[in-house]
Amino acid sequence: MSVPDPLIQKTVFERSCGLKGQAARCAMFWFRRNDRTDDLSGRMARARDEAYLRGGHEGKMFRLATGGSYQRQQALDWLDTVIEEGRAELDAQHALEREIEAWDMSCRIMFWVMLA
Repeated sequence: MSVPDPLIQKTVFERSCGLKGQAARCAMFWFRRNDRTDDLSGRMARARDEAYLRGGHEGKMFRLATGGSYQRQQALDWLDTVIEEGRAELDAQHALEREIEAWDMSCRIMFWVMLA
């Protein structure tokens, strides 16, 4: 039974695709995943996901703070404060207007879902 030489290590691509040497390094470019988050669709998806989380969290916090009995205007005021803070954060990050609008709408939806 031979023991593998610790100095001869296979690269990630040699292990995953079975290719050796230069072919494995070239395979890195051919098999690369196309899930970059800096393109528009990735940025929009990230904005929606973050907004769903924030809206859900704020909805739970509002429900706990009010004990479940609240006026509609209280919920609107709470939500407007959350949206203003979120928009300010996204503006500071130089987000696109489309991202901000997607974040805004997703946050509003999830907030109201949590209160329903």
